[in-house]
Amino acid sequence: MTTPSARGGPLTTTPPLVGCAKRTIYLRTGAHGAPYNPGQSNNETPDYSLAPARLNFYAMKYFSDPAMRKWLGLALAVIVLDHLTKWWVSSTLDYQEVIPMLPFFSLVRVHNTGAAFSFLADAGGWQRWFFIAVGIIATVILVRLLKHHAREPRMAFSLALLLGGALGNVIDRALLGHVVDFLYFHYSGFAWPAFNVADSAISVGAALLIWDSLFGKDAARKS
Repeated sequence: MTTPSARGGPLTTTPPLVGCAKRTIYLRTGAHGAPYNPGQSNNETPDYSLAPARLNFYAMKYFSDPAMRKWLGLALAVIVLDHLTKWWVSSTLDYQEVIPMLPFFSLVRVHNTGAAFSFLADAGGWQRWFFIAVGIIATVILVRLLKHHAREPRMAFSLALLLGGALGNVIDRALLGHVVDFLYFHYSGFAWPAFNVADSAISVGAALLIWDSLFGKDAARKS
C-alpha cells in the first residue's frame, strides 16, 4: 500500500498485510496535515463529528443483545414503578402525613436527603451531590457488569434490581434535592426508617447478589 506524503514529499510504501482481512485504516493527522503526535499540541480544533457515531456504537453494543435488553427493561420497570408510587404519594399525602394501614405498617410522606433508610439524612447538604455522584458511578459499573453477566439469570436479575433502584433515587436527588419515602414499618415501639420502591429493589438486589456469590456456584453444580 502506497500513501502520499501530507506535504507532497516522496511516497512511503507500507508492506501489505499477509493473511489478514481487508480493512480501512484511518490515519489521524495534526494541523495542516502534519503527522499527529499525542505528546505535542498541534493547535488543532478537536473533531467532534464522530461523537454521534461513537454514541451509536455504544448504544448498539448494549442494546443489540436481546438478553441485555431484557435486563435493562427490568431496571426501567423498577424506575417507572418507583416514580409512579412516589408521584401518587406526593399527590395524595401532605408532607409528614401518616395514614395507618395495619398495626405494624403505615403510609407516610417524608423527604429523605440521605441515602437508603435515611442514612446521612441529617448532614449539611453536601450529601445530595455526593450521592448523585455515587449513583452515577454505580450506574456505569452496574451496566458494565450487566453486560458481562447478561446470560446468568440470577446475577443479571440482581444487577438489574440494583440498577433500577440506584437510578430511581438518583433521579429524585437530581430533580428534587431529596428522595420521597413512604413505606413505614413499626411494631411495639420499634420503627424502621421509611423507604420506597427503589430502596426495596436495592435491598433485594443486594441480598440476591450476596446469596448468588455464596451459594450460586454450588447450586449450579448440583443442577
